Amino acid sequence: MSCMTNNVKQFKYKLLNNIIATNENLCKWKITDSPDCINCKCKEDYEHFLSAAIPISFSTSFFPIPFPL
Repeated sequence: MSCMTNNVKQFKYKLLNNIIATNENLCKWKITDSPDCINCKCKEDYEHFLSAAIPISFSTSFFPIPFPL
């Protein structure tokens, strides 16, 4: 039996299938006008979303880090 929660399974599925709601995808789906990141104004794909645009408080609660920042 898997130890992953349903939220983590859903996130992994969305990540692997490139269906995370990034600005790039939202623009492709005609939900937003611009694929640019609201923080730094560069193109927001899923790699940028995961590495640069997630606030630290959210990322550390969602992806626990085993050492203090």
